[in-house]
Amino acid sequence: ATMFWITGMINAFNFIDGVDGLAGGIAVISSLCLGGVMLLQGDSGSTMQMVCLAAACLGFLRYNLHPASIFMGDTGSMFIGYILGCIGIMTSTKQATIPAIVVPILACGVPILDTTLAIWRRFTYKLLHLEDLSVGLMKPDRLHIHHRLLNYFQNNQPKTVSSIYLLALMLSLMAIICVFIPRQLPWLAFLTALVAFSLVIHRIAVIELWNSTRLFYGKFALARTGIILNLLHPLWDIGMILLAFFLVDKVHRPQMVVMVQWVAPVFVVLLLSKTYQIFWNHAVVDDHFRMLRILFFGFLLSYLYSLLLPQYGLPPKSFLFALALSYLGIETERLGLVYLRTLLIRYHNSSPLLDEKTCAVLIYGVGQAARFYLNRMANSEQRMGTERVIGFLDRDRVFKHGYCYGVKVLGDLYDLPNIWREQRFQKIVLCKNDLPAVEQQIVKEFCQSHAVSLVSFQYSEQTIDTTADNPW
Repeated sequence: ATMFWITGMINAFNFIDGVDGLAGGIAVISSLCLGGVMLLQGDSGSTMQMVCLAAACLGFLRYNLHPASIFMGDTGSMFIGYILGCIGIMTSTKQATIPAIVVPILACGVPILDTTLAIWRRFTYKLLHLEDLSVGLMKPDRLHIHHRLLNYFQNNQPKTVSSIYLLALMLSLMAIICVFIPRQLPWLAFLTALVAFSLVIHRIAVIELWNSTRLFYGKFALARTGIILNLLHPLWDIGMILLAFFLVDKVHRPQMVVMVQWVAPVFVVLLLSKTYQIFWNHAVVDDHFRMLRILFFGFLLSYLYSLLLPQYGLPPKSFLFALALSYLGIETERLGLVYLRTLLIRYHNSSPLLDEKTCAVLIYGVGQAARFYLNRMANSEQRMGTERVIGFLDRDRVFKHGYCYGVKVLGDLYDLPNIWREQRFQKIVLCKNDLPAVEQQIVKEFCQSHAVSLVSFQYSEQTIDTTADNPW
């Protein structure tokens, strides 16, 4: 573990040295943070070492800020990573507690996070492009944190460096807060670090989350993936029902044998009802209501069975509460994967740190055709990362400012100029086939004058002549 930590820190500071003044400034912040922690612990010797390192980096930083006249190079950045890695080991070994382990990770959070994202990004990208020999874990790229912020700030290095300094200061502040966490609450330090890194990942890890989304959901719609998920569903369901009974009777802390007697009737009903023959990644609303009915019947049988064993019985309200908790846990898993896909697509398309910009699409016509278009776009790997629907248009003004299929209705055709000034969309999709000639002309003229693409989306039945040589 020691070798892994020090090697990781050496490479982490080497990776972060990509913009003038970045590695030196991060080293100053991390050194002062670790020095402050050492001072609070009464270690004056290590504190002085950290102060000396910070002072040396400050003197170097005077000539390394943009436009830099001297550069740190691999030797300098790797040396700083080595020193901070060694001090971090000393911090964690003096007190073998969770806060002592969390503090150096937070103090050097930016380089560690950047390295973690690089490994995550390159690994998932390689899995998505197995045939491409030019990508791999050891292949460099220009997608580090500083590269993304440089692109966002239009190559303004001072703004990029300042924003990363601010991030490092925030994580260092979290590290110092962890020192004051009482020893009786050790996991609070872990939770603090988890929340801090989660917030940063949510804002920065756009590409990594998107690669993972494509990797997982690219297989999600396949039949064999549905079979694998159906094998996992029973295990999840048993776990949720056991947890529900444990929570409702936590006062008595029932033995596992007793809980199994409560769970068994419910699970038998689930098996006999053919619930696990449903491919839940292609389920409809009625399937979810059917799950509620099946669980209700199963818990009713469990209650009736418990009446035969009074010593193991529970009051009716406990069974109802367990039913509610079980259904909530089961449906969270069933719906969570589908909802997470939509959420990640919207997150990816709306991120300001994305290199490639998505095409803004406006849909005309609220109806089934529009719904099919949205489903088609969400289930197409090529479309879901390149297009985003900004809103609906419809001639019925009752819909205006309302939401249909999760998308806002912005107005009608006569609102096009105002919407264009605010949104700058590049494409209009017509999902109504009964447009009057006047409205057709309005749309065509607008698209012509504003260089907007105009397409028509239709779905209909087509009779195939089976007697022809080539009926398709």
